[in-house]
Amino acid sequence: MRNLRLLITTVILVLIMPLEGICQETKYYTAQSPQKPYIPITLFQTMCLIKEGNRKCKEILSALSFDVKDRQWTAKIVDVDKGNEEIISIQILDCTIKSNREYVFHVSDGNNTSKLILLLSPNECSLNLILDSSSSLFFTSLGNNEELTAIVRKGNSIHFK
Repeated sequence: MRNLRLLITTVILVLIMPLEGICQETKYYTAQSPQKPYIPITLFQTMCLIKEGNRKCKEILSALSFDVKDRQWTAKIVDVDKGNEEIISIQILDCTIKSNREYVFHVSDGNNTSKLILLLSPNECSLNLILDSSSSLFFTSLGNNEELTAIVRKGNSIHFK
């Protein structure tokens, strides 16, 4: 009976946690903000390096997650197919939620500050990391593999429940 209560409590908390992030009235967060917006893991299928107008793309199943540890707010992108090997990890300085599904972050790699834009929609989730005035790293949930696109779309459906 006690285990059943614990299980029910855990399930209720898991269901309520995403609502906490959605119901926040604050639209701007800094690294020092006591609360951060709740953004579930986001999956991507294609990664592109865009440099001086040239685009080089690679199909790669990757995931974006956010973490707060020791007062450091970070975004991490990992290669899922390679056992969650880290592609990039960057410190978040602040976040502006422009609409219910658009997040604009100012980020730093320790030397430079840049912008990270996360757009979420049921059809496509995309992430654009602007590296400098002529280059960016772009991730999208779309790709040539329809089966993988369906899997990624299903995984990202957590954002729209």
